[in-house]
Amino acid sequence: MRIEMFDKDKYQQKLQQNPNEWWAILAKNHYGGNPYGRIIEMAKKAQQVGVIKGILLHQGCSNNGDPNWPGMVKKIYNDMLTDLNLGADSVPLFVGEVERIPSVIPTGHVVSAKDCPGNNADPWHFSAYGYRKLGARYAGEALYTLEQHLPYFSFHNYMFTLNKHCTFDNASRTLTAKTTGVGSAYWEYPHLADWSAFKYLVIKLKEPADPAAEVWIYKKNSIGCREIFNDRETIVIDIHHAKYSATELDPSLISKMLFRCPKGTKIVFDDIFLSNDEQYNPNPTAINGVETDENAFRAPLYSLDGRLAEPAKMKAGVYINNGKKILVK
Repeated sequence: MRIEMFDKDKYQQKLQQNPNEWWAILAKNHYGGNPYGRIIEMAKKAQQVGVIKGILLHQGCSNNGDPNWPGMVKKIYNDMLTDLNLGADSVPLFVGEVERIPSVIPTGHVVSAKDCPGNNADPWHFSAYGYRKLGARYAGEALYTLEQHLPYFSFHNYMFTLNKHCTFDNASRTLTAKTTGVGSAYWEYPHLADWSAFKYLVIKLKEPADPAAEVWIYKKNSIGCREIFNDRETIVIDIHHAKYSATELDPSLISKMLFRCPKGTKIVFDDIFLSNDEQYNPNPTAINGVETDENAFRAPLYSLDGRLAEPAKMKAGVYINNGKKILVK
């Protein structure tokens, strides 16, 4: 749909001038003839029970290449902030792959569409897989911008980036390497993930993988840790003491976690999480200090109002962890 259809000062004229265009028909049939008005109506209903934390937008093909598009987006964004009594500093705009947006809208954030598969029918639209991949990136950008920096591990294959030598099955969490080469799959953190509030990265498998299977942890653009599975069903990495060759891992600057699967083999994941629980200490004879129970968490943690909590910044209160209540004094 053309961006002008969401401008409360232009939509009526556009409808009158183009009554038979597909986007005009869409506006009449699904937005009551007033797309902007419908969005504001639904947003006000949402404000009765919740808080608006951001606005999402993706450019349609109708305005492709229009140099005036960013300016029109800025007007509509400002209109929405005014009509909903919101502030730009607390309600950022997330836009799919439009490089000029941040220069026009300081609180605008670009969501990359790189490697999101197309529909093989035209140069503008994604496949269903591509839409899910882009949606996951919207979520990641929003979480980072809203200062929810704890990384999350989603086993959906549109969160994993796979090379051509492997496949991934969501239902069974199985990474399978083809016979053509070594399979690899990774999670990437564009803004760098901060794991420094935790001691251990725990990787649990449903069954032993090939002994040569391995996980690589990157700090920025270099490998900071390489761990070979060696027939284990539970792999634990002490992230504050891990290193690769002469390079030490910095857990506050995690850029990527990559799994390598020898050709013709598979890795069947059970769970992956960060923990401070000393039961996962790979060197239990070492004395690393005494931890109270409230610090022995398994991520993620949520406050009672549903917000993701950062262990390093938690205040006294009750939190939810893995379906159980935890009291922090």
